[in-house]
Amino acid sequence: MCSIFNVISGSPTQKNSGLLDERMLLINICSYFEEFLNFQVVEINNWQRRRFSDRIIAELFNTVAEKKIALFGFAFKKDTGDTRHE
Repeated sequence: MCSIFNVISGSPTQKNSGLLDERMLLINICSYFEEFLNFQVVEINNWQRRRFSDRIIAELFNTVAEKKIALFGFAFKKDTGDTRHE
């Protein structure tokens, strides 16, 4: 992943060329932030998974040995009265 400072400063040809190079600079900046945000989403998802499992273990007195755990899914469609059990 590139550094945002490298993307913004650019090379001398990017600074002196024209609209095409400015467009490429904007594409590079957007690409940088897209990679950054995708990484953050993955990190948050991993954190949520860990938080969920830690909470279950804490509720089960810090041990899951010889216990059966069932997970049930529940889906809700926003702005409707539609709910589905999966």
